[in-house]
Amino acid sequence: MKQSHAIVAFVLVVAIVAVLPLLVSSVLQFRAEIASAATLKAVGIGVYKDAACTAQVSQIDWGVLEPGNNKTVTVYIRNESNVPVTLTLETADWNPANATQVVSLTWDQENAQVNPASVVSANLTLHVAAETSGLSTFTFTIIITGTG
Repeated sequence: MKQSHAIVAFVLVVAIVAVLPLLVSSVLQFRAEIASAATLKAVGIGVYKDAACTAQVSQIDWGVLEPGNNKTVTVYIRNESNVPVTLTLETADWNPANATQVVSLTWDQENAQVNPASVVSANLTLHVAAETSGLSTFTFTIIITGTG
């Protein structure tokens, strides 16, 4: 009886050892990492890393993103004119151009009004689709405009 238990245990161990690499490789096969960066252009306003507006933002490094994930970066926008401005966001210069099919950018300050010398925080959220169609890296330009 003990010998049959030993044989069953041995067969189970061999089966697990044989199947485990296949399971691990299957899991890793579906993992994709996407490197990304965005240049930031500000029109009529200043965009900063901190609420005190001491360090301007000219580029956002989104880091490595996985399909199906979002990443949010907070920036601070100061109205540097002498009239109230309305904020808008757009993107341009996507490389590759088809990245827009699986990646998008949103924020929480669209059409917000900012008074002169006032500062508002803005959360920029990059959305990556669950299926990225082989996209491995991309870049784009973020344009934040203050119109007044």
